[in-house]
Amino acid sequence: MSAHEVGKQVRRDRILEAAEELIRRRGDIQFGMRELAEKAGVSPATPFNLFGSKGQVLWALLERDLGKQRQRIADDVETDPVERVLGLARRAVLTYARDERLFRPLLSAVVSTNMLMPALLDRFTDLWHDALEEAEARRQLAADIDPALLARQLHLEYRAGLTLWLRGEVDVKGWNLHLMHGVLLVLRGSMTPRAAEKLHARLVSVQKKLAAAHRAKRSPKQTSKRRSAR
Repeated sequence: MSAHEVGKQVRRDRILEAAEELIRRRGDIQFGMRELAEKAGVSPATPFNLFGSKGQVLWALLERDLGKQRQRIADDVETDPVERVLGLARRAVLTYARDERLFRPLLSAVVSTNMLMPALLDRFTDLWHDALEEAEARRQLAADIDPALLARQLHLEYRAGLTLWLRGEVDVKGWNLHLMHGVLLVLRGSMTPRAAEKLHARLVSVQKKLAAAHRAKRSPKQTSKRRSAR
């Protein structure tokens, strides 16, 4: 890498670090590119020259995290591809939930920006696809199941839970239960009978926890209605 390219990468990193600091401090993404440049210690034109727009800066922050997730997957010692898929589902929740101050506003912005959604969908789908191709090679998937389409469906399950979390309709525990329930249902319906049977007990366990969570959420409302009726 030339000295020019090194300098360029240094400025990119400074801008991303500045954007991350601004999001954490403000709790939102309502900062301008001039403010970002000042925070990063670069000229006002540099963020535009290196990224093009604020949307691309936000996307670069997410891409950086996706790279870290890919590395964690590569380092995963779990040999069973189905277990890797389930592990990915758990990590997908915990990674963002552990740093809500950064990721809640960041993901809310990216999810609401239609221009970036195809790229976001492709990146996340690739993470699921890698493990599913291995499952297909091991003949764990049912005949004629397309790993690429299955990966896309798993990501849609993830997106559904993510949306509930971003809207504040579920907490982290609820998001994880919804995601695991959806992933287990999709996997069980896509695998050979023998492989699917191994997931049955886990699916039942998650369903019981999800049902209990729903009952607990309804109970205070029902109690309040009964009191009001009196």
